[in-house]
Amino acid sequence: MKSVKDVSARLGRDEIAFYFGGDSSIPAELLGDFLRRAAAVTRRNGIEIEVVALEPGSLSVVMKALKKAGSRIHGEFGKAPLATTAAAAALLSAMGGDKPVPLQKAGAEIVINGKAESIYVVTADNAYEVMDPHRARAIVERGKRTKPRLVQHGAVQQVMDDGITGALSGVVLEVEGVLHFRPDNRNFLVPIDMRTSPAAAQLFEGGRFRMRADLRLLGGQPDSLVVYRAVPF
Repeated sequence: MKSVKDVSARLGRDEIAFYFGGDSSIPAELLGDFLRRAAAVTRRNGIEIEVVALEPGSLSVVMKALKKAGSRIHGEFGKAPLATTAAAAALLSAMGGDKPVPLQKAGAEIVINGKAESIYVVTADNAYEVMDPHRARAIVERGKRTKPRLVQHGAVQQVMDDGITGALSGVVLEVEGVLHFRPDNRNFLVPIDMRTSPAAAQLFEGGRFRMRADLRLLGGQPDSLVVYRAVPF
């Protein structure tokens, strides 16, 4: 089994990796969700990450960090390109914070489900453990204690009715790498299920749409939105 030190030793100066300890496979959906949220974290810091290799034997995902166009990051830092250093710092900050964020929750889900024993952020110089079973359980427990504000039944029913008739209007926003929909005159967001939405290809961040859609509930609260038709306006 390849160790985290082996991964670090093979990385180039412009590369960064996630190392998932253990010998279990990771479902593509869980891994994809984790990487999408990681990309959202670095993007907010002016960095795009691109996967360049997947290595087996305790899965490691090797990435290159690239400056976004218009980024204020310039020059080099130490021996590593500054984009790589900035990406690692952003990921460590997001994974290490006390307040649970979507990237932490996605990592915790991978570990809680037994798909990895630990998760590391790895550079050519160091390896930092950012998730283990104890931390994963703590994140899940904190999430349970956080009570979201409930959406009133009347508002939920109106959005459902408008979705059925094709009169649902609002704006699409990206939150932690996931597209959400905020209905007009409503103060809540609902994730868009891009995998099952026939109109997914028509949606884009910041766009205003009138759509026919199915609002799906969990415990009587908005859980996801399946979009069948979306017309920008």
